[in-house]
Amino acid sequence: MLGLGLLFGVAVGTAIMPIAGVEALLVGFMLVPGQSVPWWVAGLVAAAGQLRGKVVHLRLATRVAVIPAVHRRLAGTVERCRRCPRTAVGVVLMSSTIGLPPFTALVSAVAASGLDLRPLIPVAVVGRMLRFLVLAGSPALVQWL
Repeated sequence: MLGLGLLFGVAVGTAIMPIAGVEALLVGFMLVPGQSVPWWVAGLVAAAGQLRGKVVHLRLATRVAVIPAVHRRLAGTVERCRRCPRTAVGVVLMSSTIGLPPFTALVSAVAASGLDLRPLIPVAVVGRMLRFLVLAGSPALVQWL
């Protein structure tokens, strides 16, 4: 349990201050000999920590969005996303799963733009869960091969 708590805490911290990724820690955590935590539990814990940390970015970005220069700069992107919401959903899914564009930047831009987060949050959750479940399961898969 201590290991999962540490994993969650590092995931939250690296989501807030992305100076290092939690991905390497997650894979290393799964490679510890005698590891009794199932890969899917570790993956979900890492994903939950990352998503919890991104809430800080969401809150800060909504406050920054009231600055007129920021609002003007995002106006074109917001309009394109409102015209074609499937594109916004696709970009969020791609970013949350593979990290391109960087998920940290995307979370802030989406929040600052004032787009409706209701259709985007479930997509981001699914993407983050997929990302971290694959990472957590990768050591077992490599050993199995």
